[in-house]
Amino acid sequence: MPVKPGVRAAAMKKIITITIFLLFIITNNASSAMFSFERLMQSHSAHITSIQSLGHWDYKIEKGFYRVIYVEFLYGCSWLYIQWMQDYSNEGYTKAIKTLTIYDNDHHENTFEQPKIIENKNGLLISYIAENGHEIENNKYKVEIQIFNEPGKYKIKEQKL
Repeated sequence: MPVKPGVRAAAMKKIITITIFLLFIITNNASSAMFSFERLMQSHSAHITSIQSLGHWDYKIEKGFYRVIYVEFLYGCSWLYIQWMQDYSNEGYTKAIKTLTIYDNDHHENTFEQPKIIENKNGLLISYIAENGHEIENNKYKVEIQIFNEPGKYKIKEQKL
């Protein structure tokens, strides 16, 4: 018995819908460990410990200031986000043109207190002592992150204490 074209199209639409739904579930579960800035703002903004706007960056024709967002404790971890902000004060807003997430998954188990931030000629130098919950002994690290003027560019140095 031949299948009518309308029935075939409806069946194909159902198959495509189910496939997209399954891909969404698989993708969501696979990336559930990722902890982006967007996820923080959408679901956990009340956990933000501090937001600091400081310094100035200048790269090619772009310039702006830095924003550092620190979360002391969420899911057993500390979180740090650095943004390169552009000021569009003539239009009445600012915009993050790049966001850097330090420790972008919820299994890193690093905790640290409010980072020390120093402005320097290259941008910002951020430092803190991190404790890693995965290690029983010698679990402290000195972490230094040099944030450069070029949006998205940084260098991390870790030293076991």
